[in-house]
Amino acid sequence: MAVSTPEFLLRLIVFVLVFDLSSVAVNLAQFVVLPLALVPATKLIYRLCIRESQRLWVTCMLSVLALLSPVELVLTGDWEAWRTDSLHPGDSVVIANHQIYTDWMYLWAWAHLRNAHGDVKIVLKRSLRNIPVVGWGMQFFEFIFLKRKWAEDRDELVSSLERARRDPLPTELIFFPEGTVITSDTSEKSRSYHAKAGYPWEHPRFVLVPRITGLWTSLNALRGQGTRTATSTAGRSKAPLRHLYDCTIVYDGIKPGDCPYDKYPILDVFLKGTGPARVFIHVSRFEVASIPGFTEAESRDSLEDGESRFSEWLLGRFQDKDKLIEHFHATGQFVENPGRSLRIPVAPSLSDALKLVALIVTEAALAWLAFRAARSAW
Repeated sequence: MAVSTPEFLLRLIVFVLVFDLSSVAVNLAQFVVLPLALVPATKLIYRLCIRESQRLWVTCMLSVLALLSPVELVLTGDWEAWRTDSLHPGDSVVIANHQIYTDWMYLWAWAHLRNAHGDVKIVLKRSLRNIPVVGWGMQFFEFIFLKRKWAEDRDELVSSLERARRDPLPTELIFFPEGTVITSDTSEKSRSYHAKAGYPWEHPRFVLVPRITGLWTSLNALRGQGTRTATSTAGRSKAPLRHLYDCTIVYDGIKPGDCPYDKYPILDVFLKGTGPARVFIHVSRFEVASIPGFTEAESRDSLEDGESRFSEWLLGRFQDKDKLIEHFHATGQFVENPGRSLRIPVAPSLSDALKLVALIVTEAALAWLAFRAARSAW
């Protein structure tokens, strides 16, 4: 959809003012509290500050979505489980099919609904860590940056997640087992991989064949050997990894045969306002201890045997995803009797929005005072 030049420029100005200004404000605050990380006695205070900065950055992203590409989340399945899970906060993992680059933003919006938006960890290309302001900020968030070369990435992934496991604050890892968005090119590569692996079932139509090793390694790292409750020197504690949430995502306006990546390019979503009006997410919650490869009965088995059983389970989950998406396209819902659903517009909370505005105003005022003082000194 074409937009007029004035509208395009207005959207660009709003994006710059909201996203860029907020990102700079959040990043400056992160550098201010950085010395707290160097002293063991104040390390927890530092982590709490960084957690709050991440919440504010998510507030910035949700504000951009609400202003430039309003969207509604429609949740079905086990979405209500978070009400009980939040009573015992701990580490968790969220997996999903990957269709467009804004997938993770909508999953972050779901995390915001559960008040977990300051706890999210995501896996990104290593080159992104060097982007001024945004990349620096994501390093403070302790996101995981990989080169996509498993021989080099494994140690980085494991060390990052083991550090997260030891952290007294909860971690929610968002992971896309397909490894990339689905396009005609990636689908062809997936079909080649499927044929080479000799899988006896047909290649899925709406998802790619998931890669096993990254998620298997991540779950093992977050569980640890003889997982115990992580406790800080201040007495704060969290539960060990307990739940995996499997999210199946479908976008409004996508028909069978459409490529979501081509339908909703990330720049068009914000600068043309052509993002999806609704995002449908079907949530399936699993106890990690019940997933093949991680059950108590299998705890003494070799890692190779465990990974083989986990591989069968994950491949089966993505075959099920394909069926869910096919059913959605045919009927408008993921399952015959979806039960209670939740429809909620994506928007930041008022308290987080006020905190972000207060941070920007405070830093602007301090910058102005510093400028006046320096000018007087000259």
